[in-house]
Amino acid sequence: MLDRRLWDNLEAHGVTEAHLELLLRTLELQKNGSVAWHFVHGTLTQCDLRVTFPSRRAEVTRVCAALLDGASVLR
Repeated sequence: MLDRRLWDNLEAHGVTEAHLELLLRTLELQKNGSVAWHFVHGTLTQCDLRVTFPSRRAEVTRVCAALLDGASVLR
């Protein structure tokens, strides 16, 4: 549970619940990659998400499942 004041400050800068869900999902999913949030005048304007994974069939299947059906990838 986020502190109410912290949550209010995030929302004031354009960070929504959906952005935080994306961040958590990305942290679960990626073994390598990056997430960048771009701010202009203190407001979130763009999210750049790069997920890198090996071409092994198991990894492709795991990443596809996570992206398409929302199943947790934590194992």
